Amino acid sequence: MGKKTKIIVAVLAIVCCGGLLLAFSANPADAAVVKQGSQGAIVTQIQTKLKNWGYYTGEVDGVFGSKTKSAVIYFQRVNGLTRDGIVGEKTAAAMGVTLSSSSSTSSSPANSDLYLMARAVYGEARGESYTGKVAVAAVILNRVKSADFPDTISGVIYQPWAFTAVHDGQINMGTDEECIKACKDALNGWDPTYGCVFYYNPATATNAWIRSRPVAVTIGKHVFCKRGEDMSKVSKLTCGILAGLAVVLLAVVIRLSVINAGLTERNGKMEEYGVRLESMYDKAYFELTDSIRNMQSNLSKLTVSSGRTMQQSLLAEIIGQADSAQSDIGSLPLEGGCLMKSAEFVNKTADYCSYLMNKLASGGSITAEEKVNLKGLAKSSKTLGGKLCEMAGDVGCGTLLRDLGENGGGIGMGFDEMNRAAFDYPKLIYDGPFSDARDDSVKPRLPAMTSGEVRDKVAEELTPFGAASVEYKGRLSNKADVYNYEVTMMGGGALYVQAT
Repeated sequence: MGKKTKIIVAVLAIVCCGGLLLAFSANPADAAVVKQGSQGAIVTQIQTKLKNWGYYTGEVDGVFGSKTKSAVIYFQRVNGLTRDGIVGEKTAAAMGVTLSSSSSTSSSPANSDLYLMARAVYGEARGESYTGKVAVAAVILNRVKSADFPDTISGVIYQPWAFTAVHDGQINMGTDEECIKACKDALNGWDPTYGCVFYYNPATATNAWIRSRPVAVTIGKHVFCKRGEDMSKVSKLTCGILAGLAVVLLAVVIRLSVINAGLTERNGKMEEYGVRLESMYDKAYFELTDSIRNMQSNLSKLTVSSGRTMQQSLLAEIIGQADSAQSDIGSLPLEGGCLMKSAEFVNKTADYCSYLMNKLASGGSITAEEKVNLKGLAKSSKTLGGKLCEMAGDVGCGTLLRDLGENGGGIGMGFDEMNRAAFDYPKLIYDGPFSDARDDSVKPRLPAMTSGEVRDKVAEELTPFGAASVEYKGRLSNKADVYNYEVTMMGGGALYVQAT
């Protein structure tokens, strides 16, 4: 591509995107910080502290990945710090770690390019062989060397529509040691593609042009191609067409600007409402996390406590924390199905502790078997709390709970995963409605009601508070049936209700 062609492309980019460039400004040079992509002893120290404090559930490996970032965000929220997932001066001081100019070594230009390229390779070729990963990295470097592509690694990777991993967001999944090593080998001169600047997966590629490129080598699922002799003609023709469209695009931009001015005020009000709603959902999520963590702490204390007064105090705290957790679960904008197990666990924990509280008040004591049950509940609370902490990074950094939809996105999948793995505790046999017992010798204290009768009762109680409809969602069968309902509010929100 000659200088004249590059000038045409540059002018076109300014015409089409000039209005957007004003929205961005360069950040000042960062002070010494530790962030995603950093490695070394300082990261190990941070991970160790966060794990000891219960914020981090991953491996202490000295690599600042997505799990470490999520743990930092949760630590920052609890301590009233800016929730950006970066360990800067204030966060480091709160953790009791000392940063030095070498702490941000992995953020220097060379290492930054290496990590960016490794993320791109992970997103594009994490299922490929090691040679296949080196090959993808080599294509990136070959494009940097070519006059027809941007002359920087970041420019090549973020060139519009150049890489699927950038377009669909997989580049933000992080990377691993093998991808980093593959990029280092490519930077050191290994090129299994013999100079290729394109590659594609024949099983998924639908573009006829890319399939027409001369094939140099096939590695794993990827076919690697060279440019071909007609590229310069194609480039010139494409640039000519784009230059012809520039005037039309400019007119469209001006027209859209006029329309946008008319919508600004309305969008501003909607955004303000959305921010308030999101704040309410965030508050419910983090309060739920705190309640579960506090439940786990008190349940663990209860297993080793022997004094009646202390036991009664701990039981009262657990019941209050379980009630708070149940309220927060009902406030989350997720489909009831993915929250059912969590709600059931919280209800059962509160009911079992109420049973033990009444037993102590009547002069009884907590038996060894009941302490085993409490230990199981504490274990499940710890697993649940750890998963909530792990997902806290999504809630606090970019994921809007109000936009999750019916299946809950990644957050809903996280709850589904907890449903399968978190709740591992013994059957709880006691005198209470959530008991796992099937013994008919202990009867429920209230007469049985059908799901329809309970639905009508729920509607009667909640209609004064704005309930528009109540939908039956299923039943949990214990000694007394527990009915699940989704309540749609007149304002468009929803509540998740369990009744017995």
